[in-house]
Amino acid sequence: MAVSDMLKTTLGPKGMDKILMPMSIGGPQQHHITITNDGATILKSLHIDNPAAKILVEISKI
Repeated sequence: MAVSDMLKTTLGPKGMDKILMPMSIGGPQQHHITITNDGATILKSLHIDNPAAKILVEISKI
């Protein structure tokens, strides 16, 4: 899924909130759920491998 597809539904006056849940691998499952429509928060929570997308995440922190 493209980064822009994840963020475009959060924009504008009818922007929707997103529920962010960490992926737990083994061990006790303690979930810290975040509900947000802030693009920077969403980008920070993603695990991104693409170098160009990583630059977008760094720019959002400014």
